Amino acid sequence: MRWLTTITLTLFIAACMPALALTAQEILDKVSDTLTGSDDMTAVYKITVTDADGTSQASTIKIWTLGDEKRMIKYTSPSQVLGIGFLVLGENEMYFYSPSRADIRRIAGHARSSNFHNTDFSYSDLASYDYSEDYEPELVETTDEQYKLKLTPKSGVSTDYSKLYMWVNRETWTFDRIDFYDSSGFFKRLTTGSVSVRDGYTTIGAMLMVNKLTGHKTLITISSVEYDTGLTSSFFSQRELKR
Repeated sequence: MRWLTTITLTLFIAACMPALALTAQEILDKVSDTLTGSDDMTAVYKITVTDADGTSQASTIKIWTLGDEKRMIKYTSPSQVLGIGFLVLGENEMYFYSPSRADIRRIAGHARSSNFHNTDFSYSDLASYDYSEDYEPELVETTDEQYKLKLTPKSGVSTDYSKLYMWVNRETWTFDRIDFYDSSGFFKRLTTGSVSVRDGYTTIGAMLMVNKLTGHKTLITISSVEYDTGLTSSFFSQRELKR
């Protein structure tokens, strides 16, 4: 009967064990899949930029995305920023447009780490949610609510950051927080909130980026969103950016 007892004990232990643990890469891939699951998206956001002394300025932007490769952002209010825009046609092809200059400027590689129009989000931050292309993930901590990942640049890949720490929500599969490091150390933090499911897609309702060195911060909150409206690649053009 000893063999039967052993089998019974083995089955009992297996039944009590949690599901097979995910690897760091699988966790990061699930985040990317969650945030880029729709064919396309059109959304309106309110941006509130606050200086260290508490002075705030509010504006409105509209964002169009096609998968995770193409993205266009345009200010819609107030009048002094109306029409300022940012176009992403790929990881290495980005453009900035300002009506006051009446020209479209290609954003060089070294400039992608600079902030987009007085916000605390860099051009690269706004260009994509897919960190798996440029960073190697390592699982450093697991709790009941979150996975904590350490992301370091892949060999031979040039990135804006020396490393990132990302806290992934195990229920929503979005990031609750990202800490950004450069060669000097930790300097800014992104936190998210108001995560909900809209039209079947997980949607982040609020993002707060805080520069820990200057106290400057940018809050982005969603006003409206539509998914799978039929946007095509032809929409994402320099001509449309200037309209």
